[in-house]
Amino acid sequence: MREYMEKDIRQSLQEHIFRLENRRRELMRPEYLRLGLTIGQGQPRILMYLLTEDGCSQREIAENCHLDVTTLSRTLDRLAEKGLLERRINPQSRRECQIFLTEEGRETAAEVCSCFRETEKKMCSGLTEKELEALDAGICRMLENLTEA
Repeated sequence: MREYMEKDIRQSLQEHIFRLENRRRELMRPEYLRLGLTIGQGQPRILMYLLTEDGCSQREIAENCHLDVTTLSRTLDRLAEKGLLERRINPQSRRECQIFLTEEGRETAAEVCSCFRETEKKMCSGLTEKELEALDAGICRMLENLTEA
């Protein structure tokens, strides 16, 4: 009986995580569209990352934004076409490009950060600091479990 109940809790948790992420994306979608960003390609995450790590390599972006390197190149192309970033040859390695935000890219990235903060506020509303810490620890452990698997 206990094994059955634990299975139900795990299934419920998985469903809640799935629904949470979908709802979060739904809330953020109108803002992304207003900013001219394509949904589902990691554009907002890339802009946020570059806000603090301007001048990094494509590989660094892929690793830190958890994006596939092959699709990242096309996403960076689209962001460059929109005037949000530019590629420059790395002076230390001519085979490598560094990615920089343009002024417009910096402004858009700041708006993306604001959107993330507002969504975070809504998501965490009513939770105590202790509950948030426990939730964070639990999710981190789940990520570790899946990484080890």
